[in-house]
Amino acid sequence: MSTIKQIPLEEAQPGMLLGDDLRDAAGQVLLPRGSELAESSLRSLARRGIETLTIRIEAPVDEGALMARREASRLRLQHLFRQAGDPASQELLRLMLEYRQERPQ
Repeated sequence: MSTIKQIPLEEAQPGMLLGDDLRDAAGQVLLPRGSELAESSLRSLARRGIETLTIRIEAPVDEGALMARREASRLRLQHLFRQAGDPASQELLRLMLEYRQERPQ
């Protein structure tokens, strides 16, 4: 989960992510939403007269809640595949479990 916040350019740090497209006065996109700011891009934005940026702040991951969601997902998939005994279904279950366990949900 993330939040969006507008900050002055002077407070921007390399590594921050843009929360919205950054446009110049003519409406041209300078940097698209999701771009990671680099030191060179911050200097370029200052030269262009950009004063504020909309950045995306990622909320810290609650490991306990993440583990609980992964376990619930695992149990749900096992329930759905409870009668699937053929090798193709078992392989599909294995792949789905692997996919669900690796992705934050």
